[in-house]
Amino acid sequence: MRIDTADSWQQYLESWSRCMRDTYWFKERCFFDYSREEETEALREEFKKGDNIFLIASDDCGDTLGTLGIRIKGERGVIRRWEPAVPLVLRDSGVGESLLEEGVRFAREQGVRRLTATLRYPHDSEKPWCGGLYNGLCFREKKPGLQLILRLNGERYEPPLNLETLPCDDFSDMGITSFVIRCFATTPEDIAVHGDDKNVSDLVSAERVIRFQRGGGLGYSPSDLRRVALVDGEPAGFIRNFIPDDPYRPRFGLIGQLGVFPEYRRRGIGISLVMDSLNTLKKKSCEYAYVGTPQSNHAAINLYEKIGFRPIFKIIFCEKNC
Repeated sequence: MRIDTADSWQQYLESWSRCMRDTYWFKERCFFDYSREEETEALREEFKKGDNIFLIASDDCGDTLGTLGIRIKGERGVIRRWEPAVPLVLRDSGVGESLLEEGVRFAREQGVRRLTATLRYPHDSEKPWCGGLYNGLCFREKKPGLQLILRLNGERYEPPLNLETLPCDDFSDMGITSFVIRCFATTPEDIAVHGDDKNVSDLVSAERVIRFQRGGGLGYSPSDLRRVALVDGEPAGFIRNFIPDDPYRPRFGLIGQLGVFPEYRRRGIGISLVMDSLNTLKKKSCEYAYVGTPQSNHAAINLYEKIGFRPIFKIIFCEKNC
């Protein structure tokens, strides 16, 4: 077996397509899951950039055994979804392991200090085969998450509270960042659930995400989708939603963050913020609402299921220092 970088986009596309054919979402379109068309377009754009890694494993006859793509973002390398891609009949042959080992070496030579991979799969399925490869190469699994979905019906959602709210834009980026830390990283219980997620537990990372979203980096997010709840005129929690520009799925809104300050919990503030947001998303022609949360965040999962959300995907983040 030999492992080389791809010579051309067409060569890699043909090799990748051959190796992905046993993947369920590659064979047929699945509701809100990955799709062949979506992944092919993402591959093409990444290949054009020239600084990403695209490897092909082949035998002595030149037949493709597997592929691996890694997107380079400074000192971080991101392994493409569901890769290494290896045909089902070859998954016990060591091809996947060799591709990953070679990918780590290539990434290290390009200055990558940390490799990450995301496993996202139907919530009632087993972890994908490639997840075992990551474990074998000492990738660390972060706390698993659960993604839930709700079809927005024609009826209005009736929140238990008539909340007074203000736009998040009435507060500075650092002000909203302080709300995030207060909601997700102050109590021992919150830290146990969210402590691994720097986007809600680290001041610098949290503010970077807030600025990115405010600038439209995550999708359409006007002020009526980003609100701060008030109790007696004082902030008590917040919600931040956006509508991704996604040509492969029905129009949907994503609940980016929902947080209630510890001293205001169990009063109906969180569920009221969500229901108000659902009504706003409906006005903006969204057919679905989507949300993700750690699997250990039982309070949030119970809240969403109470409204009518249902689990659809599990998600695991893996990382390895190079």
